[in-house]
Amino acid sequence: MANWVCDDFDDCTDGSDEAVCELEDEGDWIAVQGGWILDSIGQNAAYAVADSSRGSIWNAGGQNQYYNNWYIVMDFQVPHTVQHLRLINYGDLYHDIMSFRLETSPTAEPYQWTEVYFTDTAQVEHSIPQIFSGFSGSGRYWRFTATETFEGWQPWLKDLKFHGFITPEETTTTTAPTTIPTTTTEAETTTTTVAPPIPTTSTTQATTFTLPTEPDNNSTSPPPTAPLINATQRMGEGGAVGASTGGASGGAVAGGVVGTLAVLGVVGAAGGYLLYKKKRTAVEPKA
Repeated sequence: MANWVCDDFDDCTDGSDEAVCELEDEGDWIAVQGGWILDSIGQNAAYAVADSSRGSIWNAGGQNQYYNNWYIVMDFQVPHTVQHLRLINYGDLYHDIMSFRLETSPTAEPYQWTEVYFTDTAQVEHSIPQIFSGFSGSGRYWRFTATETFEGWQPWLKDLKFHGFITPEETTTTTAPTTIPTTTTEAETTTTTVAPPIPTTSTTQATTFTLPTEPDNNSTSPPPTAPLINATQRMGEGGAVGASTGGASGGAVAGGVVGTLAVLGVVGAAGGYLLYKKKRTAVEPKA
């Protein structure tokens, strides 16, 4: 929305509007310098935004009619927040701006333009300052683009001003890390009772056999025989010994083997003795 503004010019013939010069928002009119103009279409763009004189204009010529993209690029040196814009048309109707766009960018080359404000309500056919409000944008680089004139010819702009303030730097708060106390957990101790080992060493009872001594040649009595009954008992005892050490089956087998060997030994000894006796008792030939 355009409003009449109090500035350095005599806006009204009676000077009545000079009594209300303050804007409600914080900030002031930014003193744009001629060296802040980075790029523009046409001639004398710096005069339109920097000299605060109605006697000079920005003539954005050199383009075809209805080009509708006449721009000025500015570097405000540091980020600024802009909340108001003021322009003064030439007032001849044919070159007066009807609509414009305002954009900002945090960086240059490449620019990252963000639209801050657009309007198509600018008034024509007069050269009274118009102020536009109702927006707020922050950035270092700014672009003003006239997007339409009354007859489509290049704009003739007498004045362009910005109202705002330097954007405060962001404050970064750093929070120290919180130390978490270390917790020690005592390990559980489990006691397991192990049964004593079963002894694996077995005692084997030896069986002693007494061989008969050489008999008298004239004796007719049979030699004494080995105690078979005792051997049989020893064989059983071998099985019992094996069973008593925790291996009943293994002990019985072992006892049986020992007993069998003992019987075979006795039988062999008896047989040998009979052969020996037969040989000794044979009838010798007479002389």
